[in-house]
Amino acid sequence: MILRCLIVLTLIFGTLQADDHKHHKDYHHYFSKDLTYLHLSKKQEHEMKKVLKEYRHQAKKFRKSREKMSDKKERLFLNDTFDAHKLKAINQELWNQAFEVEVEFLKHVHDILTPTQRAAFAKYSDAWNVE
Repeated sequence: MILRCLIVLTLIFGTLQADDHKHHKDYHHYFSKDLTYLHLSKKQEHEMKKVLKEYRHQAKKFRKSREKMSDKKERLFLNDTFDAHKLKAINQELWNQAFEVEVEFLKHVHDILTPTQRAAFAKYSDAWNVE
């Protein structure tokens, strides 16, 4: 009985995964971080790979910083008195860091893409916000 249940569950999950893969394969150009819709040249692909590698590195640094800032905010909140100015400073620092990563990334992408490609990229630019 247990073996039958395992087989049925395996079949169900296998079918769901296969269906999910088909959906993603057929509609890959709708995923905002998939850049195939830009039809990059070989040179652009090479440049974008460098830019994306740096972006991922900077985004990872930002996430670590955000975790530290989150700990600071938690400790700040646990104090007997609430210091709104410190909270604002922490939030401002987080915003500044995210802004710098995003601006640097978009500046490099802008330099690589043609005007037509920029127009296509702009539709999905929110997906590249640093979070």
